[in-house]
Amino acid sequence: MTANPITHTDEAALLDDHAVDLFCKAMKDKLHVKRQQGFGGWHDISQCSGERLAELLLGAVAKGDPVDVANFAMMLFCRHEDHHALKAAYAKVGTEALTCTAQWAEFPAKCPITRRDFFMVIGHPELGMVPTYGGPYDSYTIPEMEGEPTDQFHERALFVRRYDHDRGYWVDNEDLPMRVISENSLQELQEGGL
Repeated sequence: MTANPITHTDEAALLDDHAVDLFCKAMKDKLHVKRQQGFGGWHDISQCSGERLAELLLGAVAKGDPVDVANFAMMLFCRHEDHHALKAAYAKVGTEALTCTAQWAEFPAKCPITRRDFFMVIGHPELGMVPTYGGPYDSYTIPEMEGEPTDQFHERALFVRRYDHDRGYWVDNEDLPMRVISENSLQELQEGGL
């Protein structure tokens, strides 16, 4: 008995299967990390609506992480959510997202102060479109130093704006607790005009 030679179609199927297996492992690993961080509840509609999952998926697209995009798509698929939830979420933010796509390239990939990853651009009622970092349940603007440049550093605090994605609104006037590593760090903040 002789073995059948592998055809081009069989080779393509093997490559496809291997790629899917690798990607599924990446999805599982990411979900494990997020559970360890306290995230979860996507399977419970009382904790997370289909509309909310669709918004999170679009936020993941803006962030640019294909594993996050796939995980949120998987959640929508496994919940048997109607495709209208995703279309409605896109209609809600799609135009805004398109208008600021060119601006995204100008924002740092990580917050220069907190080192959180870029999450998405969100419209702020006073500031317009601003980059936010963190996510997916809360994302934050780049912290700004309060007070006057002539004030002593120990008398100044860092101010951050937080967008609560669960509630869908901005939470302002929150101080960001930070530990100063060195006087040079403070000097760099002051020279940077924060």
